[in-house]
Amino acid sequence: MHVRSGLGSILAGYLSKLNLCSLVGYIVGALAGLLLTIQGLKHGGLSLNSKEVFYITIVLTVFTFFVMLIILGAFVRMRVSSFAVGVFLNCFFTCFLIVLLVNGSEIYIIAWLIGMIVGIIVGSSLCWLNVLTTVKDRNISWGCYHDSCCKPN
Repeated sequence: MHVRSGLGSILAGYLSKLNLCSLVGYIVGALAGLLLTIQGLKHGGLSLNSKEVFYITIVLTVFTFFVMLIILGAFVRMRVSSFAVGVFLNCFFTCFLIVLLVNGSEIYIIAWLIGMIVGIIVGSSLCWLNVLTTVKDRNISWGCYHDSCCKPN
């Protein structure tokens, strides 16, 4: 019997219950938040105007999107056409909300934690929207990356 202890076991137990959409949001949020934390530690708190918020959001979205393409395409062996739109939307909404929250609160030191929480919320929301908007006759799925990830229990 393998015994886990500490924060790792709590985190592993919680993450194992999440669907794929939320896990992608978690990874995107953690990565984008970590980059914002590093930027905040190196340069201190910055007050960004709306144009700079948009530019940073786009850069983080493109970077995290390509990281998720590599993870899901190469390691998980999923077809890119089955998840590209959903992952891009997840990356964009997660990065946008993280940049807005961190810039507004100027708490760059815990941007990684804010990113994880926001990523899980955005991923769960996209899954929930997918369940509501999926047409039964046609397989339309824009917020979910796998057939079984968003099915209600």
